[in-house]
This record gives sequence, structure tokens and C-alpha cells, in this order.
Amino acid sequence: MHATRMSDRDAAEFLTLYLRGDAMTWWRSYCTTNGGLLNVFANKSFSDLLKELRTEFSDVDREMQLRSKLFTIRQTQSVQQYVTTFCNTMVDLGSS
Repeated sequence: MHATRMSDRDAAEFLTLYLRGDAMTWWRSYCTTNGGLLNVFANKSFSDLLKELRTEFSDVDREMQLRSKLFTIRQTQSVQQYVTTFCNTMVDLGSS
């Protein structure tokens, strides 16, 4: 059960309501190649579908760019700005 009190299946269905354009085309193809809509919802969790979407639509070079940024950031202004940039990059890297 999610924080919104939706079941995992409801959350997955809700997610798909917001797909448009290329994402909707991908979703239709995904359902077709995975046994149909009902089969996908019966066998895939919200987390599974979110991971599939991120894999399909994420920037393939994003992780490498973020790692490179970690090695190149320098403190040129305040310590707070440096720490903020570093922490934001680490968070971005963790979600890529």
C-alpha cells in the first residue's frame, strides 16, 4: 500500500493514465509484448513499471555525466554552495 493509500495495482494503473506521446506508444507496445494489459497489471508492480519507464526513457549518459560532475566541481564561492551542489549531484546520481 502506498502513502496515498492506493493499492500497488491502482498506483500502476494511475501512472499509466498520465502517459502521452512516445510514452503512450511505448506503453501500448509493452502491453502487447507482455501478454496484454490485464496480464501486465496482474504481474508487474508499480515499482516494476516505474523502473521500466525510467529504463526506456532515461538519458543513457546521465550517470556518467553526474559522476564526471562530482570529480570536477570546485569550491569557487561559499562552502555552502559547494556542499549544496555536491549533495544535489549525489541525490541525482542515486535516482538515475
